[in-house]
Amino acid sequence: MKILYLLLIFTLLSSNAVAEKCKGKSKKNWNNCFGTSNSWYGTYIGYFKDGKKDGKGTIHFYNGDKFVGKFKQDKKHGKGKFTYSSGETSSGIWEDDLFIGK
Repeated sequence: MKILYLLLIFTLLSSNAVAEKCKGKSKKNWNNCFGTSNSWYGTYIGYFKDGKKDGKGTIHFYNGDKFVGKFKQDKKHGKGKFTYSSGETSSGIWEDDLFIGK
């Protein structure tokens, strides 16, 4: 049990879970960091790579919708859950911003 506990701690410390906070006002310079970005459609909170949403993150849309999941090159890509303001959800795999399915 001790070994499992130590392995878990090592994994958390070596993952991007402890990423550096993004610095500077221009997100185009944000790389391998965690930050918040506001845009015309809402607020993104999550990881950035080369100035783009990349890794785990959340978008809170101004209309009340919310997406929690993975991003790649600024697009929803990988596992994620979209919750509409009505309460309905689409949960599963996303590729290039499109919902593929479960």
